[in-house]
Amino acid sequence: MEDIITGVVALAAVLLFFLYQKPKTKRYKLPPGPSPLPVIGNLLQLQKLNPQRFFAGWAKKYGPILSYRIGSRKMVVISSAELAKELLKTQDVNFADRPPHRGHEFISYGRRDMALNHYTPYYREIRKMGMNHLFSPTRVATFKHVREEEARRMMDKINKAADKSELVDISELMFTFTNSVVCRQAFGKKYNEDGEEMKRFIKIIYGTQSVLGKIFFSDFFPYCGFLDDLSGLTAYMKECFERQDTYIQEVVNETFDPKRVKPETESMIDLLMGIYKEQPFASEFTVDNVKAVILVVLL
Repeated sequence: MEDIITGVVALAAVLLFFLYQKPKTKRYKLPPGPSPLPVIGNLLQLQKLNPQRFFAGWAKKYGPILSYRIGSRKMVVISSAELAKELLKTQDVNFADRPPHRGHEFISYGRRDMALNHYTPYYREIRKMGMNHLFSPTRVATFKHVREEEARRMMDKINKAADKSELVDISELMFTFTNSVVCRQAFGKKYNEDGEEMKRFIKIIYGTQSVLGKIFFSDFFPYCGFLDDLSGLTAYMKECFERQDTYIQEVVNETFDPKRVKPETESMIDLLMGIYKEQPFASEFTVDNVKAVILVVLL
């Protein structure tokens, strides 16, 4: 019994040491805000309902720029047009980095995507590639016939349902329309809307989006990563990633098949694999980079 008590006290002492030790980096003066509690910060003061009104109340009390803390994560809130312009336009490079998120880090193959990456030379190269190739006006125009064809299919469904006086779930139709367009543009694949491949694709997209929307304990409390494991978050994240990676790897493998029938319009995965073979960037562009970039298109 004494050994257990001694162990608990020792563990608590170690945790307190790491939580309260003074950082060696320079500390900057933060904007005014509510006083945080030890360890958890302002977590208990936040309200789930009507967050816009809640933060508006804080803005009236502390001003158009305020700060608060959740765990080890410091937050700054801007609530005026002038400051928003300063942050998003004048100082955009200084605020271009994205905060760490364990789910995104894992799902995006170690931040190799171009949506939530840090503002690094690699990110600038990938963004330029996206603007010039993946999402350029010329590239968008080449898929015009795909969007028109899928739109006609959707309207045909609506007309048939109307003729039979049946109810139409517009949300479901739009979701199917979007996924069909994405699959054809990204992979050159045309799935049966009710087929197993489309169901598999939708399950993968749902899982990946779910992981990106999860709140991980370790993002706010770095020394409590074990809570992600105990809650099942880590296992769920890995399961979703495995489904996602298996699917995208299958598509990548198909591009290496010389007998594969290529789509009439070059798909985005074919374009990215061409870049992978040419290696035009200063940074190495691996297959994982291809997967991470195409994932942005899917989501």
